[in-house]
Amino acid sequence: MEVLSSVVRLGQSMCLYVHSCIRLPYGIGNMVSLEMLYNMKVGGTNATAKELGNLVELRRLGVWWLGEDESVCNSLLASLDNLRKLCSLSIDHVGDARFDFCWDSWVPCPHLHTFKFTHCTSTLPRWITALLFPILSYLHIQVDKVRPEVDIQILGKLPALRFLRLETTIAQSTPVERFIIGDDAFPFLREGRFCNFLMGPSMFPQGSMPRLESLQFRARASHIADGDLDVYMGHLLSLQEVHISLWSEENCLQVAESS
Repeated sequence: MEVLSSVVRLGQSMCLYVHSCIRLPYGIGNMVSLEMLYNMKVGGTNATAKELGNLVELRRLGVWWLGEDESVCNSLLASLDNLRKLCSLSIDHVGDARFDFCWDSWVPCPHLHTFKFTHCTSTLPRWITALLFPILSYLHIQVDKVRPEVDIQILGKLPALRFLRLETTIAQSTPVERFIIGDDAFPFLREGRFCNFLMGPSMFPQGSMPRLESLQFRARASHIADGDLDVYMGHLLSLQEVHISLWSEENCLQVAESS
């Protein structure tokens, strides 16, 4: 469904929330006073993705990226490069293709404090670093594969992070070594969600996550029962809430066979 074309003549509007079933008409680039735009859809053609680059006053942006067209991805990236005032950005890709090569060239806005990035790349983008995200406090990222020994170390160095949701698109049963981060990791994290891949509190040494209040992770039931996975959490001194998703051996076998 497409919204009435007259909406793009509201040139002084500062906030636009689009219903999930509605596409914006051509001309959205004329709404140059917008500071908040939610549920914008790009895909099919490059037109909307290109127009987005005109909205240089945007502080908050939510994008649904539809389809498998690499040229749309490149147009979206070019527009994002123009939006240097963004402090909150959400990008959700609907489609099976991943565009790691395209996204590797992107440099995020340094003012971001909230960032959601799902189904766009197969692994954690290389630009997620403490240098490029100095004030990021909220991060939700979903990729096809998590490399715990690498990715969690990188995320643990983000200096202002308070909320983290890291998840995979499909179940991942890769075993993880004990103590994969340093004892100074995640200094301000209050809520950690590690979803759809094997994880455990033993991966976080004493001294790390000193402010963590809520933890979610996934583990094999047999590893806990046999003592192979240490679920002791006494070193997480601020912890108040724990959610554990248990995998049965049958589920783990199915994941291993499909990997």
